[in-house]
Amino acid sequence: ALLNLEGEVIGINSVKYADEDVEGMCFAIPVSRVEDIITNLMNSLSEEEKGYLGVGVNDVTEAIAEYYNWPIGVYVVNFSEDSAAEEAGIKIGDIITGVNGIVVETANELIERVTTNRYGTAVTITLQRNIDGEYQELEFEVVLRQSAEFKNTEK
Repeated sequence: ALLNLEGEVIGINSVKYADEDVEGMCFAIPVSRVEDIITNLMNSLSEEEKGYLGVGVNDVTEAIAEYYNWPIGVYVVNFSEDSAAEEAGIKIGDIITGVNGIVVETANELIERVTTNRYGTAVTITLQRNIDGEYQELEFEVVLRQSAEFKNTEK
């Protein structure tokens, strides 16, 4: 850490230049540029604490969307047992396009947006559903569940 005279962190040292002509020249990243990263690391959840929707999904890429005239997003193909998403009203064939107002276009983005929330947390899932041949945007509040891997385990 790079500290000021009051002992406050003002930067993170990233490179120290060592040469016979120069003594102790260092470069630092300002703390304002890494505050979000530090906060995320401090607040990150363990695997046991992460929330899950309980859906099996496939990406709807641009090519697939164009071919089938579907929206880009994440296509729901199945549910795990006792699924939070299914209980909330999400159906197979729905295309998830957002979590808490943030656009989701891939399965990895969906996983990232969901698992940064603790199980028991309610999230808003935005999706497109085919109703009478047209896709309509719907929103569902889903209370995330704990992964089945960690349910009923002794601590």
